[in-house]
Amino acid sequence: MENLTSTGDSKAAAYIIGTPEAPLSGFHFSNVNIEATRGLRIRHAELETRGLNLKVKEGPVIQQDAGAVVRD
Repeated sequence: MENLTSTGDSKAAAYIIGTPEAPLSGFHFSNVNIEATRGLRIRHAELETRGLNLKVKEGPVIQQDAGAVVRD
């Protein structure tokens, strides 16, 4: 995902959720700006970020659960 801005009343910035048997990969966020109530949640997935800006009202900006890999 590139050059995206999302503002408003989104429930969460994003959910990227795989399973241990089928982890997700190939997600790239570049120059992405998101405002949401909660942040990004990632589980059993890989995410590369370059210029990811999250503004959240509650909770962590990025919640990394089991099997999550986040690279800048």
